[in-house]
Amino acid sequence: MGVLFAASGPAAAYAERIAIVLGVITLVTGLTAFFSCRTFVGLLARVNVRPTKSPVFQAFYQRHLYYWWAFGVAVVSHFLMAVLHTGLPQRGDPDAGVHWVILGIGFAGAVASAALFSSCRVYPRLVGRALKGFNTAGKAYRSLFKYHSYYWWVFAALVGVHFAVGFIHAGIWPGG
Repeated sequence: MGVLFAASGPAAAYAERIAIVLGVITLVTGLTAFFSCRTFVGLLARVNVRPTKSPVFQAFYQRHLYYWWAFGVAVVSHFLMAVLHTGLPQRGDPDAGVHWVILGIGFAGAVASAALFSSCRVYPRLVGRALKGFNTAGKAYRSLFKYHSYYWWVFAALVGVHFAVGFIHAGIWPGG
């Protein structure tokens, strides 16, 4: 029966390469969101570095919401291309096990990024604008926000494992 919905032949190699490029874009946009986060600024403050005094960093820091948007688009694009490449792995696929692991960890990372974003300082403003009258400063948000910096660690661990398993499976550039 083969792999459900997956690209085959040369198209599979191209789909895998595009998924990898989109993965790199996702990684870069995720790092951009992290480096513009108050968590990063707080980590630097612990070693007596104050980047917020720099006008260049302030301009970068103020666009935190836009970096989240770019990251969201990149994650969705990366996920869709990965599913196009792997399909829903089936028994007959020799790479089914590793594809399930990569997709599963990637999906867990996407869920972690949703928790991370929903605990972010820009989330109440965004939701408040979209849903006028919706109380975004309620108890649920505050309970998420106080753990925001810890969500970054969970997210980083999932991204690291996702990247490692993907690299072991495909290398830096498949079919090179």
